[in-house]
Amino acid sequence: MVKSNIGIVELKYTANKNVAMRGEVQYLYTQQDQGSWGYIMYELALYKSLMLEISDLYNFGETKIHYYKVGATYNYKSHRLQLAYGKTRAGYNCSGGVCRYVPASKGLSISYNVNF
Repeated sequence: MVKSNIGIVELKYTANKNVAMRGEVQYLYTQQDQGSWGYIMYELALYKSLMLEISDLYNFGETKIHYYKVGATYNYKSHRLQLAYGKTRAGYNCSGGVCRYVPASKGLSISYNVNF
């Protein structure tokens, strides 16, 4: 059992029908386990089909390590192409109600999805 305090701030701004921005800042404070963590993320959505993202997860505790990511996602009808570069921390990744274990990695990732 780890006791922690968590603060989250999320802001979204829609400039017009073609441009939207979202920012998020999170902070987890604890003196247990691996110590405190901070996360910052910025997304820029353009023309409802292109999204650019930059983020950083930083450990203020024992490891003092950055998990940075820069990526772009393009959607066209039922197709989705995602390209990203960065460092991923090992652990569970939950998206759309589906959770899966992701190993630690660093480098370029490409993902293509199509819905029928």
